[in-house]
Amino acid sequence: HSKTKAKVDSSYPQYPVYKKVFNFSEQDYEDYKLNLQENCAFKLLLDSELRQFGGRKEYDCEKLYKAENGSITLKVPGLSAQYYTVC
Repeated sequence: HSKTKAKVDSSYPQYPVYKKVFNFSEQDYEDYKLNLQENCAFKLLLDSELRQFGGRKEYDCEKLYKAENGSITLKVPGLSAQYYTVC
């Protein structure tokens, strides 16, 4: 898959881009920095801390997380997983 060709050639297949964050430790990270290649927006698809998975958070399907200066800062609780798609 070539990002450059995908941007220039409209017939090139467009695959969704996903970012996954896993925390296998018990430590919470309040300011976890996820470095990216460019500024973009993310939408949360899955979070193990959501109520439907036994957590305490409500799902906000409209919320976008915006990267600035090539990174995004996230809260990542211990023993959790988050799955995002790039918009």
